[in-house]
Amino acid sequence: MVSKEKINEIRNKVDIVEIISDYIPLTKKGRNYFCVCPFHDDHSPSMSISSDKQIYTCFSCGASGNVFNFLMEYENISFNQALKILADKCGVVIDGLNIKKEISVNNIYYDIYNKINKLYINNINTASGSSAYNYLLERKLDDNLI
Repeated sequence: MVSKEKINEIRNKVDIVEIISDYIPLTKKGRNYFCVCPFHDDHSPSMSISSDKQIYTCFSCGASGNVFNFLMEYENISFNQALKILADKCGVVIDGLNIKKEISVNNIYYDIYNKINKLYINNINTASGSSAYNYLLERKLDDNLI
């Protein structure tokens, strides 16, 4: 079990803006940052991130929370896993943290997605996938996006 003091130390050392910007491009408007919300089908920036308060809020779907909540929702991980990731980022050592893989009903879908993603990456880089690859290049997509 990790103490509340250690959790607060991690929370105070990480910047929510920096963490979220690792996942989503942010735009600064006034005191806050804005981005497209990753938690629903969003087409215009509706998520606000407050650097002062260290929280995020989506004005469309209502998603909100702190840096731990964001990481847990975005990465589909447990609190302990999010705590470990953030502790590693800010250089805080956590002793005795027990992290076990969370079993979720959605894990099978994540596994399927990852396998299919690898299959498509592999196939587009073969001779039979060259026509699809060339088509995507014609559409002005770069290699990173492809």
